[in-house]
Amino acid sequence: MHAAGIIVVSVVAGMVTSMLVALAVVWYYRRAHTRPPQAYLYRRKGRRIVKHGLNENVIRIGRHPDNEIQLQDRSVSRFHAQIIDKQNGSFIIRDLDSKNGVRIFYRRITSSVLTDGDVLFIGNIGMRFIHYPADYTTVPDTVQLETNSSRRLVKRQRRSERFETGRPVRFYTDATGWTTGVARDISEEGIFIETQRRLPIRTPLDMVLQGSGSGQWFKLAGDVVRSDDTGIAVTFTDVDRSTKTELYRLNKSVVEEMPQRREQKRSA
Repeated sequence: MHAAGIIVVSVVAGMVTSMLVALAVVWYYRRAHTRPPQAYLYRRKGRRIVKHGLNENVIRIGRHPDNEIQLQDRSVSRFHAQIIDKQNGSFIIRDLDSKNGVRIFYRRITSSVLTDGDVLFIGNIGMRFIHYPADYTTVPDTVQLETNSSRRLVKRQRRSERFETGRPVRFYTDATGWTTGVARDISEEGIFIETQRRLPIRTPLDMVLQGSGSGQWFKLAGDVVRSDDTGIAVTFTDVDRSTKTELYRLNKSVVEEMPQRREQKRSA
């Protein structure tokens, strides 16, 4: 009887040990998989700011319900874009041949590495990418959307991006002096400049941009909001009425030149 009691106790102890090990495994798995995502997309929905955690290897964005992030807007394609987690701390966004494209700040892209603070447009929907450090513990429900995410602005950006290409621009910083680049995607809010010059974020710039008339140049000022191998995105500061008028004339002149440019392409 004594031996049988020892056997029973041993069996029970083994079962308890197995149960504790199983519970520990379940606890560790749940803790690892319930940890908040490291990166988020924030967007405005009415008066609220909505956040989307990037907690999958591939996050699809589009109008169709099968997307991980569904955006109910006519400017968004059914399967518009996807964000890929490279598992090395970096995230890549890719355009899935959408009609209205993907933009990061003032530049339309097909594929690009996202950096913390990037503002991207899925069609007419503005979103901000926030990448938190690996040791963070809490995630805010809201962030300041510094982007100009209104529909009117995005329409201006699309119009500028479609027509305004190849305009020369010169920009100045105290550290580098004057540099020449090519202006792309101009709007009333900002500009993307193709240049090999890499500049730190928030670097103030003084710029001169070729205007609508031959030999006319006008001054602009802004801050760098993104810098990569393709160029720099700059948000304008202190845009006065005369500058807005010149930007309007610039876009108008380019629009008026489009039929002539198309005819030249056909005859070439």
